[in-house]
Amino acid sequence: MPFVSNAGTSELDSPFFIQNSEICQRFDDFIVSFGGETRGKYNAFSYSGVGKIPHPNKWEFRIAKASFTSGDLILSSKYQSLQHATLWIARNLDKNIQEFIIRRMKWYDVLFLRFQKKSQQFGVSKYVLTSSIAQSDLLDNLKTILHNLFEKDEIWEITFKESTLKIESRSEFLNTEIMEKLIKSDLTKPID
Repeated sequence: MPFVSNAGTSELDSPFFIQNSEICQRFDDFIVSFGGETRGKYNAFSYSGVGKIPHPNKWEFRIAKASFTSGDLILSSKYQSLQHATLWIARNLDKNIQEFIIRRMKWYDVLFLRFQKKSQQFGVSKYVLTSSIAQSDLLDNLKTILHNLFEKDEIWEITFKESTLKIESRSEFLNTEIMEKLIKSDLTKPID
């Protein structure tokens, strides 16, 4: 497994270390099953890894988990936080597709949606699409494949620019079923 532990000896028996090790192993197994390669590091508090698959779209998957703390034992744990992030990147998609951004809706979008012609609500009510087009096979496929992540409000932002698609989410799960659908589908053509 190209993931390496950078844990101290006191972390090795921690259930968090074991859990992070298992997540990294599952990520590695998934990427390798598609002929890809991974690299990364993990310990009891965090992990960070990259997997690349030599698919015609050159998929790159990044996973990260970080535990932040105030460092003060007197303060309560509500001042400590945990962040999970995933970034899925596909390169070499059709250059003729119009650029777009799909992101979470912010409070001021209610006003902008009325006055901006390039922004509109994207399928799921909590997201905004900024583009000069409202419909394309790529947008429809993303809406279908990522539906569960949209419903759980785990998608942070999706951008398509210069034939590169970037999907950023805040999910604590690997979502290998969704990753597999993305890898196996031609996102620029209708899904049967």
